[in-house]
Amino acid sequence: MGLVALLGKDRQPAAARLFLDAARKNLNFSWSGPLIELLATAPAEEVRPLFRRQWANLALRDDLLLKLAAKPDPLDRDKFVGCLASLQMTVVRTSVVALLQVLPDRTAKDVPATVRLLRRLINEPKEKALRAQVVLLLNWQAGQKFKIEEQTADQTSLMRSYQPVLAWFIKQFPNLARTLEGDEEPDPGKWNLLLKSAPWARGDPARGQAVFEQRGCQTCHAGATTIGPDLGGITARLSTNDLFMTILFPSRDIAELYRSTVFQTRDGQTYQGLVVFESADGVIVQTGATTTVRLADADIISRRPSNQSLMPSGLLTGLAPLDLADLYSYLRTLRPKGQ
Repeated sequence: MGLVALLGKDRQPAAARLFLDAARKNLNFSWSGPLIELLATAPAEEVRPLFRRQWANLALRDDLLLKLAAKPDPLDRDKFVGCLASLQMTVVRTSVVALLQVLPDRTAKDVPATVRLLRRLINEPKEKALRAQVVLLLNWQAGQKFKIEEQTADQTSLMRSYQPVLAWFIKQFPNLARTLEGDEEPDPGKWNLLLKSAPWARGDPARGQAVFEQRGCQTCHAGATTIGPDLGGITARLSTNDLFMTILFPSRDIAELYRSTVFQTRDGQTYQGLVVFESADGVIVQTGATTTVRLADADIISRRPSNQSLMPSGLLTGLAPLDLADLYSYLRTLRPKGQ
């Protein structure tokens, strides 16, 4: 049962006000999924600025998106576009609907994200309704008139049906063609140069802790959560370069303990997360740092291991060499749990 339900309707306003005031006064206030759920019961004009301020916390981004999209604001259009790449289909659907409600200016800047989603959905045959919405969004963004008639719901047929859209995209954006297959990764060469230029000896643990918390790392790697490994002693186990490459490319080498599972259900939904409990009649899946879903065994039609990490990409984006040194200096202070 969620925090909001536990409080009851009578106590929610006072509790939301208490936490709202605390979050306003303390920039380092500790955020979580249940807190977002509670604050969402407060007036939107008061809480939305705080939600936007937390957007850099990648671990909470899906939770924040669902609340911001409840009443879409054009101010959040870029956030909705960014969440088209979410691993959670509920977040993707919500983002598409929000974008259709706050239709953008007819510029091409959002087209790549939309087409990448469409390419991804070709691999999800049951997502016919969502594909139709994505094509509608793309037509508005690009000023096109694509009209797709799906013949059968197998991947080969779907690829054939959507080939005109993909061919148009490759012609319009030749430099982005490879991203259609999910090959949009940081440039290792550029990052190697950045790592070599980092002033490691000048790293400050206090500043590094601020970076760690601003990026939401503690949400998955601290406390009782099992969604990410304990980082205590990580700098002794990995070289500096290997450590940062692991952060840059989280899906390259996933430990089996943290490999997620993709579930397809009879109602056409897709869920990805860690199985934290399993019984004869169902499973509980941790889909995010603070979110779980229970799936009845009778509702599951397929399950498969995923090659995509739940750890979000882009955690190091925008950091300067000194920021990297600060972060590493902080990670060096962490000790394994129990020590």
